Amino acid sequence: MCLVWCMVFLSACSPRVKMIPFQEVSLRDVVAVISLNPQYEEEVRKSGGMVVFIRKDGSYQTIKTAGMAYQKPLWTRRGVFFADYRTNYFISSSSPYQHREVASPKTLFQNTIIEDPQGEAVGIFDVGFTADIKNTLQLIPLSSKNLHTITSEIMSSSAFCGTHLWGLREGPVDEEKGLSYFMLRQIAPFSSKKFLIDSASKKLSAGGIWTTYCDRGEYVSVASYNPREDISQPQILRWNIHTGKPTLIPIRDKNNHPLTVPYDQSQSYDRGSFSPDGSTLVFVSYETGDLIQVNTHTGRILHRFNPKPLPRTISDNDLLQHHNDFSSTRHYYSILRIQYGSGGKFRPVQLFFINKTTRKTEITITLNQTLTKLMKGYTKPYVYDGGFTANPNL
Repeated sequence: MCLVWCMVFLSACSPRVKMIPFQEVSLRDVVAVISLNPQYEEEVRKSGGMVVFIRKDGSYQTIKTAGMAYQKPLWTRRGVFFADYRTNYFISSSSPYQHREVASPKTLFQNTIIEDPQGEAVGIFDVGFTADIKNTLQLIPLSSKNLHTITSEIMSSSAFCGTHLWGLREGPVDEEKGLSYFMLRQIAPFSSKKFLIDSASKKLSAGGIWTTYCDRGEYVSVASYNPREDISQPQILRWNIHTGKPTLIPIRDKNNHPLTVPYDQSQSYDRGSFSPDGSTLVFVSYETGDLIQVNTHTGRILHRFNPKPLPRTISDNDLLQHHNDFSSTRHYYSILRIQYGSGGKFRPVQLFFINKTTRKTEITITLNQTLTKLMKGYTKPYVYDGGFTANPNL
């Protein structure tokens, strides 16, 4: 694969984002898909949302949707899947591009989206609490109208283990006594069998890491050990789905010291961050953009690098207003960087593609002012970056 450096600046003179019909979208030369939506139910219904298709030369196409809070598009080997609260959408990866729209009324809040073993997508949507104070989720294959509903809190992560979908969630047993747990169970087909970890006594927490990996009967995820209120130490969690035995492996640096980060900093990763054999994982620090490659069996950090390090003089407050979303492709790690706060207010949104072998940034796309302002919620309609997926074939 030849090395290519591409610095792209989109035109900043466009007064607004031009919309095109869904059937006119082409995935030719598209490298990433970004969804933009309001975050509240009333605004979703009022304003709707949009999905942006960014090409490798920096140009882009945008379509209008009915809207979906926290919408997450997914690009599998078959094509791009996404859903609003009225319709499921699909565009095939190869030309001639096939477009599919399936009417599918649903709730307005998306929990996650995951690729099934056939390369299709399953969306999980949060219905909310019912009259008997139980939360329910809709599980919807986006290629059909079929759905089923389960009683469950939202999933912190999910993965297909064979043909069965498993989910991990975090919840309280007794809030007054401070008792909480991790629960792992098969959610499709739904099974009453479940495994628990007493997360409160072990000082563990689970972040919103969406989709993860199943390695030969072990559900592999990431948890955080919180020895103090102000720090956390990420752990590899390997949970046997047959015996229910969990194994926690601290992530450690080359000096065998636990990786320690401020408690309010988080990590972002997806299923594509795992190597084909599940032995390594790459995740990105949501605030700093550091990419960290870890051996999932030992927890040892193999590499740590950053496509564009932030200034050392940046304040803690501004650091927490840097968002680095992660997506992985065949040859690249991709990062969508959005900067808010006083230090990043006028900085454009950027998209980096880092070669997995050389760990060098080969492609940098800088979005124009119009799209940057939209993604940061600075202009009407007040929408925000809710999901990002890169072309897996790159």
